[in-house]
Amino acid sequence: MKATYRFATVAAVLFGAAAAHATIVEYYLFSHPDGNQRPPKYGLRLDELFDITSNHDVFTFDFSHPDSDMRLRYNDNDTPDDLSDDEVRIFGTVFGGLDAGTSYDPDYSGLWIVDFTYRDNIASGDPMIEVNESLNNNGYIQSTFGMGNNEPISLWDEAGSHDFSFKFNNVDNHRLGGHGMSGPEWFVGWGWLNHHDPDEHVYSSDWLFVGQAVPEPASLLALAAGVGAILARKRKK
Repeated sequence: MKATYRFATVAAVLFGAAAAHATIVEYYLFSHPDGNQRPPKYGLRLDELFDITSNHDVFTFDFSHPDSDMRLRYNDNDTPDDLSDDEVRIFGTVFGGLDAGTSYDPDYSGLWIVDFTYRDNIASGDPMIEVNESLNNNGYIQSTFGMGNNEPISLWDEAGSHDFSFKFNNVDNHRLGGHGMSGPEWFVGWGWLNHHDPDEHVYSSDWLFVGQAVPEPASLLALAAGVGAILARKRKK
Protein backbone atom coordinates (compact mmCIF):
# COMPACT_ATOMS: atom_id res chain seq x y z
CA MET A 1 0.00 0.00 0.00
CA LYS A 2 2.85 2.39 0.84
CA ALA A 3 4.45 1.97 -2.60
CA THR A 4 1.12 2.55 -4.35
CA TYR A 5 0.57 5.75 -2.36
CA ARG A 6 4.05 7.01 -3.22
CA PHE A 7 3.57 6.40 -6.93
CA ALA A 8 0.16 8.06 -6.98
CA THR A 9 1.49 11.09 -5.11
CA VAL A 10 4.41 11.52 -7.48
CA ALA A 11 2.17 11.10 -10.52
CA ALA A 12 -0.18 13.80 -9.24
CA VAL A 13 2.70 16.18 -8.60
CA LEU A 14 4.22 15.59 -11.99
CA PHE A 15 0.98 15.94 -13.94
CA GLY A 16 0.04 19.07 -12.01
CA ALA A 17 3.44 20.61 -12.67
CA ALA A 18 3.26 20.14 -16.42
CA ALA A 19 1.16 23.27 -16.93
CA ALA A 20 3.80 25.34 -15.16
CA HIS A 21 6.51 24.07 -17.56
CA ALA A 22 8.51 22.61 -14.71
CA THR A 23 10.06 19.20 -14.36
CA ILE A 24 9.75 17.56 -10.96
CA VAL A 25 11.67 14.36 -10.39
CA GLU A 26 11.50 12.38 -7.17
CA TYR A 27 13.90 9.76 -5.83
CA TYR A 28 13.69 7.15 -3.11
CA LEU A 29 16.70 7.49 -0.81
CA PHE A 30 18.69 4.75 0.92
CA SER A 31 21.73 4.60 3.18
CA HIS A 32 25.02 4.68 1.30
CA PRO A 33 26.79 1.29 1.42
CA ASP A 34 30.02 3.01 2.44
CA GLY A 35 28.38 5.06 5.21
CA ASN A 36 29.60 2.62 7.82
CA GLN A 37 32.55 4.24 9.55
CA ARG A 38 30.65 3.28 12.65
CA PRO A 39 27.81 0.88 11.73
CA PRO A 40 24.89 0.89 11.18
CA LYS A 41 25.04 2.40 7.72
CA TYR A 42 23.52 5.83 7.27
CA GLY A 43 22.28 8.46 4.84
CA LEU A 44 22.74 11.38 7.25
CA ARG A 45 25.25 11.91 10.05
CA LEU A 46 25.14 14.78 12.55
CA ASP A 47 27.91 14.51 15.12
CA GLU A 48 27.23 16.14 18.52
CA LEU A 49 23.60 16.77 17.64
CA PHE A 50 23.09 16.27 21.36
CA ASP A 51 25.77 16.15 24.05
CA ILE A 52 25.04 12.81 25.73
CA THR A 53 28.42 11.54 26.91
CA SER A 54 31.86 12.93 27.61
CA ASN A 55 32.99 11.36 24.33
CA HIS A 56 32.35 12.51 20.78
CA ASP A 57 28.67 11.65 20.25
CA VAL A 58 27.86 10.35 16.78
CA PHE A 59 24.25 10.56 15.59
CA THR A 60 23.42 8.72 12.38
CA PHE A 61 20.18 8.16 10.48
CA ASP A 62 19.46 4.98 8.53
CA PHE A 63 17.60 5.77 5.31
CA SER A 64 17.23 2.04 4.56
CA HIS A 65 15.56 1.15 7.86
CA PRO A 66 12.10 -0.48 7.39
CA ASP A 67 10.46 2.46 9.21
CA SER A 68 12.25 5.11 7.14
CA ASP A 69 10.74 6.93 4.17
CA MET A 70 13.23 9.45 2.80
CA ARG A 71 12.99 11.13 -0.60
CA LEU A 72 14.68 13.79 -2.72
CA ARG A 73 12.50 15.96 -4.94
CA TYR A 74 14.14 18.08 -7.64
CA ASN A 75 12.06 20.90 -9.11
CA ASP A 76 13.68 22.11 -12.32
CA ASN A 77 11.94 25.13 -13.85
CA ASP A 78 13.26 24.16 -17.30
CA THR A 79 14.79 27.60 -17.88
CA PRO A 80 18.57 27.13 -18.29
CA ASP A 81 19.40 30.80 -17.75
CA ASP A 82 17.20 31.17 -14.66
CA LEU A 83 17.80 28.83 -11.73
CA SER A 84 16.07 31.08 -9.19
CA ASP A 85 12.98 28.84 -9.05
CA ASP A 86 14.85 25.54 -8.90
CA GLU A 87 14.65 23.60 -5.64
CA VAL A 88 16.13 20.43 -4.23
CA ARG A 89 14.21 19.15 -1.23
CA ILE A 90 15.32 16.23 0.96
CA PHE A 91 12.53 15.18 3.29
CA GLY A 92 10.69 12.39 5.08
CA THR A 93 10.90 10.28 8.21
CA VAL A 94 13.97 8.33 9.22
CA PHE A 95 15.03 5.98 11.99
CA GLY A 96 18.23 6.84 13.81
CA GLY A 97 19.86 8.26 16.88
CA LEU A 98 22.95 7.89 19.04
CA ASP A 99 25.37 5.48 17.38
CA ALA A 100 26.54 2.89 19.91
CA GLY A 101 29.20 1.45 17.60
CA THR A 102 27.34 -1.47 16.01
CA SER A 103 23.76 -0.41 16.71
CA TYR A 104 21.70 2.47 18.05
CA ASP A 105 21.42 3.27 21.74
CA PRO A 106 17.77 2.37 22.50
CA ASP A 107 17.45 5.28 24.95
CA TYR A 108 18.39 7.85 22.28
CA SER A 109 16.96 6.50 19.05
CA GLY A 110 13.65 6.45 17.21
CA LEU A 111 11.89 8.17 14.34
CA TRP A 112 12.87 11.65 13.22
CA ILE A 113 11.39 14.13 10.75
CA VAL A 114 13.83 15.65 8.25
CA ASP A 115 13.03 18.49 5.87
CA PHE A 116 15.80 20.39 4.08
CA THR A 117 15.55 22.55 0.95
CA TYR A 118 18.29 23.90 -1.31
CA ARG A 119 16.87 27.10 -2.82
CA ASP A 120 19.94 29.08 -3.92
CA ASN A 121 23.02 28.52 -6.09
CA ILE A 122 21.75 25.37 -7.80
CA ALA A 123 23.61 24.40 -10.96
CA SER A 124 21.81 21.67 -12.86
CA GLY A 125 22.73 19.51 -15.78
CA ASP A 126 21.76 16.08 -17.02
CA PRO A 127 22.18 14.02 -14.91
CA MET A 128 23.71 16.17 -12.16
CA ILE A 129 22.81 18.62 -9.40
CA GLU A 130 25.46 20.74 -7.71
CA VAL A 131 24.83 23.39 -5.04
CA ASN A 132 26.98 26.17 -3.63
CA GLU A 133 26.59 27.25 -0.02
CA SER A 134 23.88 29.73 1.00
CA LEU A 135 22.11 30.50 4.27
CA ASN A 136 18.86 30.19 2.31
CA ASN A 137 19.62 26.50 1.91
CA ASN A 138 18.32 25.22 5.21
CA GLY A 139 15.86 23.01 7.03
CA TYR A 140 15.47 21.08 10.24
CA ILE A 141 15.53 17.71 11.97
CA GLN A 142 13.04 16.88 14.70
CA SER A 143 12.64 13.96 17.06
CA THR A 144 9.23 12.30 17.41
CA PHE A 145 10.10 10.42 20.60
CA GLY A 146 11.06 13.15 23.05
CA MET A 147 14.68 14.13 22.37
CA GLY A 148 15.10 17.88 22.78
CA ASN A 149 11.42 18.08 23.74
CA ASN A 150 10.65 17.29 20.10
CA GLU A 151 11.72 20.82 19.14
CA PRO A 152 13.05 21.19 15.56
CA ILE A 153 16.81 21.65 15.28
CA SER A 154 17.87 23.98 12.46
CA LEU A 155 20.17 22.76 9.69
CA TRP A 156 22.19 24.77 7.14
CA ASP A 157 24.42 23.72 4.28
CA GLU A 158 28.17 24.01 4.55
CA ALA A 159 30.89 24.03 1.91
CA GLY A 160 33.97 24.69 4.04
CA SER A 161 37.08 24.28 1.88
CA HIS A 162 35.09 22.59 -0.91
CA ASP A 163 33.83 24.30 -4.06
CA PHE A 164 30.30 22.95 -3.49
CA SER A 165 28.09 22.14 -0.52
CA PHE A 166 25.99 19.33 -2.03
CA LYS A 167 26.03 17.06 -5.09
CA PHE A 168 23.55 14.54 -6.44
CA ASN A 169 24.46 12.69 -9.62
CA ASN A 170 25.09 9.34 -11.28
CA VAL A 171 28.35 10.42 -12.91
CA ASP A 172 30.76 10.58 -10.02
CA ASN A 173 29.49 7.44 -8.17
CA HIS A 174 31.00 8.82 -4.99
CA ARG A 175 32.50 5.99 -2.89
CA LEU A 176 30.43 3.29 -4.62
CA GLY A 177 33.41 1.33 -5.94
CA GLY A 178 33.21 -2.35 -5.04
CA HIS A 179 29.61 -2.15 -3.86
CA GLY A 180 27.95 -3.22 -7.10
CA MET A 181 25.74 -0.14 -7.28
CA SER A 182 27.48 1.89 -9.95
CA GLY A 183 25.43 2.53 -13.05
CA PRO A 184 22.92 4.95 -14.54
CA GLU A 185 20.12 3.88 -12.18
CA TRP A 186 22.03 4.73 -9.01
CA PHE A 187 22.39 8.36 -7.94
CA VAL A 188 24.66 9.43 -5.10
CA GLY A 189 24.05 12.38 -2.79
CA TRP A 190 26.73 13.86 -0.57
CA GLY A 191 27.52 17.16 1.09
CA TRP A 192 27.99 18.86 4.44
CA LEU A 193 25.72 20.41 7.04
CA ASN A 194 25.76 22.63 10.10
CA HIS A 195 23.35 22.22 12.98
CA HIS A 196 22.42 24.55 15.85
CA ASP A 197 24.82 27.25 14.56
CA PRO A 198 25.00 28.21 10.85
CA ASP A 199 28.64 29.27 11.24
CA GLU A 200 29.97 26.22 13.09
CA HIS A 201 30.66 22.95 11.34
CA VAL A 202 30.98 19.84 13.47
CA TYR A 203 33.24 17.35 11.72
CA SER A 204 31.45 14.49 9.89
CA SER A 205 28.05 16.19 9.88
CA ASP A 206 27.02 15.33 6.35
CA TRP A 207 24.73 13.67 3.85
CA LEU A 208 25.81 10.37 2.32
CA PHE A 209 23.05 8.46 0.53
CA VAL A 210 22.05 6.77 -2.70
CA GLY A 211 18.83 7.26 -4.63
CA GLN A 212 16.72 5.65 -7.32
CA ALA A 213 14.18 7.57 -9.36
CA VAL A 214 10.49 7.00 -8.75
CA PRO A 215 8.92 5.59 -11.95
CA GLU A 216 7.50 8.26 -14.24
CA PRO A 217 3.70 8.57 -14.56
CA ALA A 218 3.74 7.19 -18.11
CA SER A 219 5.31 4.00 -16.83
CA LEU A 220 2.79 3.81 -14.00
CA LEU A 221 -0.14 4.33 -16.36
CA ALA A 222 1.16 1.65 -18.70
CA LEU A 223 1.50 -0.71 -15.75
CA ALA A 224 -2.02 0.13 -14.56
CA ALA A 225 -3.41 -0.40 -18.07
CA GLY A 226 -1.71 -3.76 -18.28
CA VAL A 227 -3.10 -4.85 -14.92
CA GLY A 228 -6.57 -3.60 -15.93
CA ALA A 229 -6.46 -5.63 -19.16
CA ILE A 230 -5.49 -8.78 -17.28
CA LEU A 231 -8.34 -8.31 -14.80
CA ALA A 232 -10.80 -7.68 -17.65
CA ARG A 233 -9.76 -10.92 -19.35
CA LYS A 234 -10.17 -12.81 -16.09
CA ARG A 235 -13.68 -11.39 -15.64
CA LYS A 236 -14.66 -12.49 -19.17
CA LYS A 237 -13.43 -15.98 -18.47
